[in-house]
Amino acid sequence: MKKLLTGLFAAGLVALMVLPAMAFDSEFGGYWRTRAYVQKDFTGSDSGAKDVQQVDTRTRLFYTAVFSEDFKFVNGFEWNNTWGDTVGGDIGTDGTGIFRIKWSYANFNLGPVNFLVGLQKRILHRGFVFDDDFAGLAVTYKGEGFQIPFIWMKAYEGGVGKDKNDYDVDYYALKPEFTFGGTKLTPTLMYIYSKDGSKWSVTNGNNEVRVWLAGVDADVKMGAGSLWFTGIYEGGDFESVPAKKSIDMAVFDHLARSALSDQQGEFVMAPLPAGVTVSVSPCRRTSAWRPQIAMSSRFQPE
Repeated sequence: MKKLLTGLFAAGLVALMVLPAMAFDSEFGGYWRTRAYVQKDFTGSDSGAKDVQQVDTRTRLFYTAVFSEDFKFVNGFEWNNTWGDTVGGDIGTDGTGIFRIKWSYANFNLGPVNFLVGLQKRILHRGFVFDDDFAGLAVTYKGEGFQIPFIWMKAYEGGVGKDKNDYDVDYYALKPEFTFGGTKLTPTLMYIYSKDGSKWSVTNGNNEVRVWLAGVDADVKMGAGSLWFTGIYEGGDFESVPAKKSIDMAVFDHLARSALSDQQGEFVMAPLPAGVTVSVSPCRRTSAWRPQIAMSSRFQPE
């Protein structure tokens, strides 16, 4: 199936690339943030192994090449510096290892179907399940009042050689969205599979991994207010490496676990220059604390 999908996407990209040369528009945006924070007891105990007090700066540059309404190339670049470190925050601020490519993907339409191919960002279940960047693709069919995205995330590549594909770890998700009136429902099905997950640090210690999640997000607008609900159910099994015994995963309330393990609030201080935000965020994770104060600015092309 992956070979078929890869072939279709490659054909679509080739068809777009062989079009006659044309002018394109360039769009720029960005984000800048500097924060000071204290982190304490993030190991879940009072050992102090991960206690830290520091200041860091993050800069992001967004660039999009717009060839037409149906084809654009989206890029996001990031620089991170911790003040006083040896990879860019020391005297001279000329270190290496601070540059990253956050996003780099083609965004194009073929009729009612949209394709996102490359390094991109995705949020599943409001971030309770997934909120990160990944390498892969998203294919979305858009209809009247609904859309149906299929998402493939390449979590780990096993490499080159005989049976190396067995070490691949792939995420698959189906995330349709239905809107009617002031209500939006987003059921989500997700499947994580690896024939041998022992090489990836996240699944290390397990051979065959088969994990699935099913849930729904509901959003309802009610006059000046709104309500939302998220429910998630997880199941599956994996084969442990030493005993090679199939073990059923304990089914748990993923939403409740996530909500209880990461509680934070934020308030914004004003007045401030246009486009600049200063926020104070006291973050608590069980017994761990991470209060921070941050100044940030985001700009987008008009």
